[in-house]
Amino acid sequence: VYQDVPKNAQDWHRLYLALSNCYKPIVTGTFRKESFSIMREILLACRTSEDDLARKPLAIFDACPSPPLKWSDLTTQSLIDAAKSMIPSEFVSMPLAGASAPITLIGSITQHCAECLAGVVIVQLAKQGAPLIWGGSPAVFE
Repeated sequence: VYQDVPKNAQDWHRLYLALSNCYKPIVTGTFRKESFSIMREILLACRTSEDDLARKPLAIFDACPSPPLKWSDLTTQSLIDAAKSMIPSEFVSMPLAGASAPITLIGSITQHCAECLAGVVIVQLAKQGAPLIWGGSPAVFE
């Protein structure tokens, strides 16, 4: 269990555990800005080169904006670091219509798109052509 180690090692230890027990790409993320370089080294240890890792990524780094319309320093840095290494990032915008997003469907979709487009801009400014996944988890507050 990744919580069995000190907090400053939990994110990269979780990645190590997942890679040790799975051969398919996994979805992960950083809990601290300083962890990305360690996680990148773990991923590189499983591939023959940086080019090989870029061609066949072993991980996708989740990045969740903080609704409404904000990206934290941690997630922004994760997007930049992943882009520079050509490791895919997935945007998981989670507008909650009626709470953290407009109650109307069009308003909630607009916010979702704006948050994801901001992620696209961050990634592509860091490294043009870097891989990304437009994800999301919109919901309605009841």
